[in-house]
Amino acid sequence: MTSERPEEQHIGLSTASGIAYDQLAERKRGVYDAQHFSEVLNMAALALIRIVPIYVIDTGTGERRRLTDAELLEAQVTQGATMLVLADGRNVKDLSLLRGDLTAAIKILKGTGLKAFSSTRL
Repeated sequence: MTSERPEEQHIGLSTASGIAYDQLAERKRGVYDAQHFSEVLNMAALALIRIVPIYVIDTGTGERRRLTDAELLEAQVTQGATMLVLADGRNVKDLSLLRGDLTAAIKILKGTGLKAFSSTRL
């Protein structure tokens, strides 16, 4: 059994999107409906997939593989950041990113002065 360092551990894209939202939003989450929160997670995930590697479990091998930049280029995030619809129409689930990449992405987004989700009502 190999032990991964914490920054090498995979975290689900949906969970990472919630963490990113919490770290970047001007206002903390309040009362919300499920549809609105799903949209917020989708927006956060869209920001993440633009700057960090995203991984998927390959159905053929059962192994994790990194999605290529070409696959992610026109991808749309749906279902509360649990699915990507790729430009070629494929639906991809079981998405993850490295914990260390999430930390770096949040620093990048904060460093750009991005006021993410400032207009949301959560």
